[in-house]
Amino acid sequence: MKKLNRPILLAAVTLFTAAAFCSPASAAGGKRGASANPLSYTWLRIGGASQESDYFDDRAQGYSLQGSWQLDENVYLLGSAARLDFDQLPGREHIYGVGIGYQENPMGDISAFLQAEVFRTRLDLPGGDRTDDWARFSWGFRALLGKDSPWELDGAVYYDAQDDFGDRDFGAWFGIGVVWDHVGLRLVGDHNGSQDTVRLGLSVYF
Repeated sequence: MKKLNRPILLAAVTLFTAAAFCSPASAAGGKRGASANPLSYTWLRIGGASQESDYFDDRAQGYSLQGSWQLDENVYLLGSAARLDFDQLPGREHIYGVGIGYQENPMGDISAFLQAEVFRTRLDLPGGDRTDDWARFSWGFRALLGKDSPWELDGAVYYDAQDDFGDRDFGAWFGIGVVWDHVGLRLVGDHNGSQDTVRLGLSVYF
């Protein structure tokens, strides 16, 4: 793990440790709060991100806002926005996306999903703005670590098409989260052919 990512990882360890001891699930001997629904596909998430890019030969850090709205038992919509400031380059990166997903929940504690999303990346640089419109297709899962566990694992493999800022092609991300009642913390690591990203977010489930 690169030294530059240590601050966000240290914050993640501290937050997850606190969450594990403070959650109702821990206090109740592993039972999840009655109102919790961590596998809901209606949620809002705000957090921070640290991204190492081979294409830009730089690291960028910033904030992101993501959301999902479940339309029916299987179909949901996605939206996201992020702003990342480069450490060395004199500028920043904005990423906006919308998408649609389909999920199946064969068991109460396991869900599988397919997602199609379109994104626009805009670079704000002194020499002028640059934009890249691209698409991502993902296949993934979400799973609870036991019927009454507050812990959730999720992950996906994906393919990025028409991406100009780096030859990303195929990639994968893996996440772990802890949920109590309608609120959760989630840590995600994302790797592809051009960049490595770590995200830490606070989620609200509906």
